[in-house]
Amino acid sequence: MKIGRMLLPALLCIALCGSAIAGQRERTRDKPDAPKGGPDIKKLVLGNHVCGPQLKTASLTNHVVVVLFWNINSGESLGDLATLENWQKEYAEQGLVAVGIHPYKFSDAAIEGTCKDRGVTYPIYCEGKMVGQNVGAGTILVFDHTGMIVPIGEQKKAADAVKEAVTKMPANIVGNHDFQKLDAIAEALNKGTDPPRVLKAVIAKLKSEDKQTAEEAQYLFDRIQKWAKDRVELIKGQKMTEPLQTRDKLDALLKELKGSGLEKVVAEAQTALEQDKEYQTELASWLALEKIQELEKKLKQTKRPEKFKKDNATLLEQIKEAVKEMEKKWERSKATVDAVAIGTKYGLAEKDKKK
Repeated sequence: MKIGRMLLPALLCIALCGSAIAGQRERTRDKPDAPKGGPDIKKLVLGNHVCGPQLKTASLTNHVVVVLFWNINSGESLGDLATLENWQKEYAEQGLVAVGIHPYKFSDAAIEGTCKDRGVTYPIYCEGKMVGQNVGAGTILVFDHTGMIVPIGEQKKAADAVKEAVTKMPANIVGNHDFQKLDAIAEALNKGTDPPRVLKAVIAKLKSEDKQTAEEAQYLFDRIQKWAKDRVELIKGQKMTEPLQTRDKLDALLKELKGSGLEKVVAEAQTALEQDKEYQTELASWLALEKIQELEKKLKQTKRPEKFKKDNATLLEQIKEAVKEMEKKWERSKATVDAVAIGTKYGLAEKDKKK
């Protein structure tokens, strides 16, 4: 009995210590080495300004912000400095802001000299960080216009995340222009109204007898025209990865701009894509996949495998033949990979039959 009384506190202590250690391990797991989506841009600490324009974290909202954590002694991250410069030049008009942060203390003169040698014009800071996150050199973070991180993983590269964020960002039509006559239209655009929705009102004011009204209308029309061209280029940039969406987005944009004169920009892009053999091949493969997916939706589900095959014999044969046709025509297409997966799911793939 005495031994039992002596052991009880000891066992209790071991149990409590074990729980504490396990709890500490769990807390450690909750702190990833790099953000995986979710942190707000308010958690970004820029650090000490070294060169380029000075920024304030509060002013970064309503912008797509790309942050590179780089190391002056890392050849790979030094190469990324130029990548951000290219993105800044390409998407600055759409509201992208590039920022370089050297997370470790280093000579300002050395950092500035390195950036100058590589033609960097965007803001560079030193000893910045993400609060609550251990972000190492070589990490690129992409924040969308709401201030949230766009997740980057194996299936989505940084360049794709940047393009996605820019595409979803409300149009920056108004800029810093001071409006006196068309302030209501400018305010609507600033609040996120799609440019095509105000286009008719803007066009109506182009011939106004009031000089300032006509000038403001011309400014807005020119900005919307540039927006339309940029929008078309962004959509075309996804033609090989999202051929169906590219077609549908251009069709929708053409409809929105109809009657404004700006629809010509979209029509020209559509004509170019019609003559693009590589794109047309990829589009055809995805259209074929779409038909297979429609056939799959018509399959009658039953619990018994034999009954399923009997009830869906015609549809399954159609799917099988369609998959075989895709493998012959578009063997390397991602659409064909998805089609083969559907065939395999129902035991229709030729490779499965051979086995």
